Amino acid sequence: MFEIVKVSPFYRNTPKTISQLFKRSCPLFANDSKFFTFHTLIIYLFNKTNYFKPMNKLQKTIMGHEVGLFPMWFMRQAGRYLPEYMEVKNNSKGFMHMALTPEIAKTITLQPVERFPDLDAAIIFSDILVIPWAMGQPLTFDPGPKLGELDPQIWNTDIDVIKEKLKPVYQAIEKVRMKLDSQKSLIGFAGAPWTILRYMMSGPKNNPNPKYDITYTIKPSDIDQFDAIFRLDKLIKLIIMHLSEQVKAGCDVVQLFDSWAGELGENFIIDWCYNPIAKIVEEFKKLHPNVPIIGFPKGIGKDVKEFCHWTGIDCVSISPEVDPKWAVKHIPQYAIQGGMDPEILTKDPSVAKIDIIRKALYYIRQFEKHPYVFNLGSGILKTTDPKSLGVLIDVVKQNREFIRKRKLEAKKKKEKKNDTQ
Repeated sequence: MFEIVKVSPFYRNTPKTISQLFKRSCPLFANDSKFFTFHTLIIYLFNKTNYFKPMNKLQKTIMGHEVGLFPMWFMRQAGRYLPEYMEVKNNSKGFMHMALTPEIAKTITLQPVERFPDLDAAIIFSDILVIPWAMGQPLTFDPGPKLGELDPQIWNTDIDVIKEKLKPVYQAIEKVRMKLDSQKSLIGFAGAPWTILRYMMSGPKNNPNPKYDITYTIKPSDIDQFDAIFRLDKLIKLIIMHLSEQVKAGCDVVQLFDSWAGELGENFIIDWCYNPIAKIVEEFKKLHPNVPIIGFPKGIGKDVKEFCHWTGIDCVSISPEVDPKWAVKHIPQYAIQGGMDPEILTKDPSVAKIDIIRKALYYIRQFEKHPYVFNLGSGILKTTDPKSLGVLIDVVKQNREFIRKRKLEAKKKKEKKNDTQ
């Protein structure tokens, strides 16, 4: 067999032989030589796989630790703050119908990228609760998520059954990847084990607060420790499967949302947040060593330092309470994402424009010499004004271009100085 030479560190997942390539990308062709043609190989190399695709801004920032690129994307960037999303929603049969209809999910995923072409990534339109839904726990949205009663038998659901139920998510990813600019990342995601378990065990029967569709009353201390370990281990396996299938379908970055990590406290955070995520990172990296994985332990403050060291995550997304100066000083070896308070984007841009610019420039200055992904400290809010988001995107775009030009000029001056010596 011919060797495929790895010519640059920016080319990822390069297999050593053509047979290895086909085993990874198309087992049918690998096992039956009559299907093999050179034309087939070219199609799979450049259209179906990412083996020879150069890293984009997001990947370079997270995996290559390049600074000054400031790739942009926003959590919940596809959603209800956009008029075009509301139009699709009003003509659909609800959230689950949209998320599990590949063509609709594709359309919604691409909406923010089409409206804001300077975004560097799309994130698949889905929800962290599709895993318990696929396990068999009822899930509805009216308008927010509502999980039904938890039947203990669902913990025995076969993983292949769950994977089959989630197939529409992977089909949507395939459709998005075919349409999305090749220089933009496609982000897949899942909830972290503790966050999913918390939602699953907080069904409507125990909900004393009518403000929420899912009760938030379950606390770590309410759950039997041995029972929790069993359930978390089951969720770990399912999350690894779900993230891996998203990568196979076309995602080149993944994120883990631990939305309720902040309430665990020192008695539970290691066993219920750090350890489960560390296991996911370890097993996921065995399958996809060059795919960046972002962790978002929402609300844990300065414990993000310990979170990074414990889990081995590639990039950590920080909440608004984490000071950027502190993050740069105490998490020097990890890429950092987010932090900016999303509330600022809910105001009319004619009033808040100056505040948005000042806040954006503050984050840019603090992270200019650190690998940083421009994002918010949580998801885009329903009341966000799209024009305000547009102002933020323009500020980041202009300043990262200024930084790029400044670097080029400094490089030219250095080369010129070396030539004269």
